[in-house]
Amino acid sequence: MTFHLASFVGPQGPGALARLTPTTDTQLYSVDDRIVLPCSMNLVCAFGMGGSLEIAKVTSPILRGVNPINVNPIVTGTTIPSTPNVAYFGHDVIQLQRDEPIAFEASGVGQNGARGLLWLEEKFEPVPAGDRFWVRMTASAIVGAKDMWWSMQLSSVDELAAGTYAVIGMQYLSGSGVAARLTFDHQYWKPGVLAIQSPSARSFTQSYDGSFGTWGTFRTSSLPRLEVLWDSPGTGHEVRLLLVRVGA
Repeated sequence: MTFHLASFVGPQGPGALARLTPTTDTQLYSVDDRIVLPCSMNLVCAFGMGGSLEIAKVTSPILRGVNPINVNPIVTGTTIPSTPNVAYFGHDVIQLQRDEPIAFEASGVGQNGARGLLWLEEKFEPVPAGDRFWVRMTASAIVGAKDMWWSMQLSSVDELAAGTYAVIGMQYLSGSGVAARLTFDHQYWKPGVLAIQSPSARSFTQSYDGSFGTWGTFRTSSLPRLEVLWDSPGTGHEVRLLLVRVGA
């Protein structure tokens, strides 16, 4: 068990909050413009971005009765900056209830496009003991519609010794990418990260400092698969995974 990256996109409300539309997700089902969780999950991080975005919130029936979650800080613009503004709430702080419809709401000046991402955690799995190291992997470009999760195979550029590895961090580079997440054998949830859009950029600190614990494990005979979300099809995709070798 680990965490899952969920996506929302759509026009923000001009001067009033409007719900963004959930991106089609094989692991979550949607009711109108909200997602419904199959189990209670912690909201660990949230990200809001839009051309003139001013306010972003995460709401549900129970949250409206207690306190809607303000996403702060946010990104005003259409390009993901280096070390982007991501609201990090931590573990076991905000719990979203099973069967509660969850909405991502946004407003700003004008009805511009906006995006929202939620990092949802079922259970925190600590980082295993061992040496940490980065490996580089790539995936071939494919052509497809924007604002959908597209699956592709990863190929390791850095040769790995045979064995079992735990992923504890990730960076995803694509000039037109928005986010990427990993699919592991025998694991339901798909953990992921925001894109970096130039080689000199980096994602938010929690995506590579161990804050998310163990993302998943794989053997060298079956690398994790990649799912990407983009504004327009890119020419290539590069992934760097922070690993710990946990078994032969």
